[in-house]
Amino acid sequence: MNKALAELEFYVDINQNNVIEPQEMMDSVQLHRGNNSVQFNVPNVLPGLLKYQLVVRSDGHEQKIDGHIRVGGAKQSLKVLNLVSEAIYFLRPNGLFGQSSYQMEDYSLDIFTCSPFLSDLHLCHIGDYDQYDVIIIEPNLFEFSLSNSFHTKLLEQINKGKPVIFTHNVTRAKPDWFNHYKDYLGLSSRLTSFPPVNVVDRLEIINATSYISYPNNLTLEPFVIPGALPIAINEQYQIDIGQTEVVPLLNLYDSAFTTFDRFDSANNYYYYKRNNVVYLAVGQYALGYTPREIDLIGNA
Repeated sequence: MNKALAELEFYVDINQNNVIEPQEMMDSVQLHRGNNSVQFNVPNVLPGLLKYQLVVRSDGHEQKIDGHIRVGGAKQSLKVLNLVSEAIYFLRPNGLFGQSSYQMEDYSLDIFTCSPFLSDLHLCHIGDYDQYDVIIIEPNLFEFSLSNSFHTKLLEQINKGKPVIFTHNVTRAKPDWFNHYKDYLGLSSRLTSFPPVNVVDRLEIINATSYISYPNNLTLEPFVIPGALPIAINEQYQIDIGQTEVVPLLNLYDSAFTTFDRFDSANNYYYYKRNNVVYLAVGQYALGYTPREIDLIGNA
């Protein structure tokens, strides 16, 4: 340091919500001219990328430096409940429903696929929703109206802070899905403009946060549709990007159409989050998720 004296505050996103908060200050120290070092112990958090912030104050000036640090630990197993319609459940061959496991760095995803309606009939058994770490709703389920019992269970999990991933078609199918979960998803009532299904061919990274770079670093490869990802089109309604809780992550765009705005997150979203609720436009193959979609689910 070139100045005689400065004050350093060191923050780490212990809550892992990608927001630096006052209570997340790890240390506050005085810096003196020359070399300085700071040591700290990270509390018990999940393996991943933690956002940090250095705040340096000197002579009435303040400078903030943001970055990420990698935190390791024992491999975590996440129990995922993947909800599908009755028709899709019976359509899939053995091995594509029930229990499946996917290995990735620091994490394994143990995915249990079932229909909430078949569970009520005891044809597959979901059990207590509290036992799952993550809930995913496949697009085919949005074609059916919500039952009161299922809506009550899902809403309870969202309000408890459980990560819930809504997939492609949530605003294009039965309107009760949109009406019940519009606010949780940060959706507005404005209609989107729809590019044709055979036009959208790429994805654009909007915010290169840990949701993009961990555990699978998606910044290292191009997103081409079709190919590694299935063809996708926009939803029926815009997201409200004026909400501070809404964080756009990936957008759809057409690489051949030069006036297509790849940064228009309100209309062209593919992957975004709002608090513990995630929208991710995966699940468009009737037989399940592609390997690239599993990578996206792992990050989400």
